Amino acid sequence: MLVFVKVEVPASVPFESSKKVKELGVGEILPTSKTYDGVKKGYDLEMTRMIAEATGLPITASGGAGNAQHILEAFTIGKAAAALAASIFHFREVTIREVIADTPRIRSLNLE
Repeated sequence: MLVFVKVEVPASVPFESSKKVKELGVGEILPTSKTYDGVKKGYDLEMTRMIAEATGLPITASGGAGNAQHILEAFTIGKAAAALAASIFHFREVTIREVIADTPRIRSLNLE
């Protein structure tokens, strides 16, 4: 069963809210920072990492990718299990080939 829940929380407590939704049986979390989304300066790595560490659930980094390095940082610094990127591809600022070039480094992280 797939259920989407939108929860808006103060920036100071994303991991507390994430713990609560885990207790409800959520299997993964896709947090998006309104501050980082669309500015292409990188994901909110601190928030992503805090939620991953607090819950132990797979986290999808979302909002802020501006280049291939940001996507790699989502995995290495943010401890994300997945990363979303949209506008960098839509506006052809980064190609999928550039991201694929970093795939060996991402795979070497043993994220499974």
